[in-house]
Amino acid sequence: MGDDSKADNVKDALKRDLEQTKADLPGLKGDDIDQDAGDTVRQALGKDDEQA
Repeated sequence: MGDDSKADNVKDALKRDLEQTKADLPGLKGDDIDQDAGDTVRQALGKDDEQA
């Protein structure tokens, strides 16, 4: 796994985390993708498939 794919994992995991955060906060529109902090960390490390 190269550095580019690692950076992509982190970037994609954080995008999903932001989407979930927007869904969790009142007044912001986001998709509830059942993402939690543990999912974000595993996805960023490349140890979990993406959820969305």
